[in-house]
Amino acid sequence: MLYEDILLERRVLGLRAHRKIRETEEEIHRMLRRKHRKEARKVIIQLQEQWQPVLEMQAEAKVESDVRARKDLEKALIKKERNYAQMRAHKHEARLDGHSQYTPRGGSIVLATAGITARGGGNQTARGYAAVASVR
Repeated sequence: MLYEDILLERRVLGLRAHRKIRETEEEIHRMLRRKHRKEARKVIIQLQEQWQPVLEMQAEAKVESDVRARKDLEKALIKKERNYAQMRAHKHEARLDGHSQYTPRGGSIVLATAGITARGGGNQTARGYAAVASVR
């Protein structure tokens, strides 16, 4: 964050003002080491006045960043919801497509059953009017 602040300071105030602020900060540190707190306080207030435009721009950039992040999150959620709705519609359509599967000989409806061995067929969902109501 400090790095972004320094870049913003250089962009808004310019390189000359950035160097002056840096020199002023070093001066403040020297004053505080010598126990000249009142003088340091005055210089800090002056420095804060110089920084006011940077603070305002920083606040605006933060608000824009938050709004952009919220919009991106909202778009991602909408995309997830749309994908989920498409998947559910596809499953529903596949179950109700009305095409039953018949055996090659005799024309009986194929009932899918899972086998105990590895050769057994996998589970299938009954389709259309071929859905099983009960097994005797």
